Amino acid sequence: GEGVEAVRGHAGSPLLTIDRTLVVEVVVPRMTRGERPTREQMLEATRARWRAWRQALEDGVYSSRAELARAVGVSRAAVTQGLEKL
Repeated sequence: GEGVEAVRGHAGSPLLTIDRTLVVEVVVPRMTRGERPTREQMLEATRARWRAWRQALEDGVYSSRAELARAVGVSRAAVTQGLEKL
């Protein structure tokens, strides 16, 4: 749906058989064509993504930051930096 980012993959599964899904839902106001989100809206969306990453690690969806990074398609450093900013 609108405002939903979903990442699906087999990251971290030794036999690549376990399907894991991390869904990050960010609600953003509707904008007209050509309108851009404010800096505050962009920052809140980023913080929501970082909170979802932290929750996924705490819930054991991913066993490490590196595994999470592979699943969402960013570097391990990006995950570490984001989590440290929370």
